[in-house]
Amino acid sequence: MNFLIALQTVAVLLAMAIPGFIVSKLKLLDVDKGIKTLSVILLYVCQPFITANAFLNTRFDPKILVNLAFVFLITSVLMTILIFAAHFIFTKEKNSSRRSVYAFASSLGNVGYMAIPFLQALTRNNPEIILYASVSLVGFNLVAWTLGCYLLSGGNKRYISIKRAFLNLPTISFILVLPLFVLNINFLRFDNLDFINNAMALFANMMAPISMTILGMEFSKMKFKEIFNDYAAYISCAIKLIISPLLGWCLFRLCHLFVDLSAIKLNIITLASMPAATLVMMFGALFEADGKAAARAVLLSTLLSIITIPLSLMLLV
Repeated sequence: MNFLIALQTVAVLLAMAIPGFIVSKLKLLDVDKGIKTLSVILLYVCQPFITANAFLNTRFDPKILVNLAFVFLITSVLMTILIFAAHFIFTKEKNSSRRSVYAFASSLGNVGYMAIPFLQALTRNNPEIILYASVSLVGFNLVAWTLGCYLLSGGNKRYISIKRAFLNLPTISFILVLPLFVLNINFLRFDNLDFINNAMALFANMMAPISMTILGMEFSKMKFKEIFNDYAAYISCAIKLIISPLLGWCLFRLCHLFVDLSAIKLNIITLASMPAATLVMMFGALFEADGKAAARAVLLSTLLSIITIPLSLMLLV
């Protein structure tokens, strides 16, 4: 992967966060209400259309089903390994809340709000690449609502939500569109439905600007002077931005020994290279964890990812 192309894609993507940041700083709207509104649009409109648009513009191939299974397997295993490893690494952290936040931020990347828009921009909406990215959201939600909730709640098992791990819109939309994909009921077969295809594509393409606007608005709430003064945040970033893609590459190579997985290599490395998920801030607020640590982990890892994502893609893809 060409470093400059990847760097340009990351830079352009993050530049989309600037308008949201400016609008929030100028107090042109209620930031919290604005984030909530845009998040609802992103979750209930953009993400389902992204999944449907990708699957319904790809011709069925049994190899794709195999690749989907391995994307789910590798990304889920990767996040699980990292969440336990990071929790062990931060054992010496006296504040249990900070330890849980940094362990969460070290293991779960910004799969939905950044990885998919990045792959959309990098591959010019290659439907096969995007459908692989969509299934990674299923693995992400599974780990986040089980191990993630358990971690941030201080080890309280009653906060583990198997229901939410599966009954969420990205997972439901994936389950609903999968039979259509297998039966080859798609826009390639019924090309007279272009008007529906184009409408779905418009909603799917809203993912990048809306997700980045939300990110910019989230950043506007943070105090930049507090970002760089915590050594634990740098350790978390090192795990998420360096160790994660290396481990992802190792898991890919291991599975690649048995099955040809060349088609998903870009997805695996990209998903493993993403900065900390903004979900850590939402979950942090839900479980009354250290909010400053959560915001610091997300912002610092996102800033550093401008360089680490292109490097990971250049060296590992």
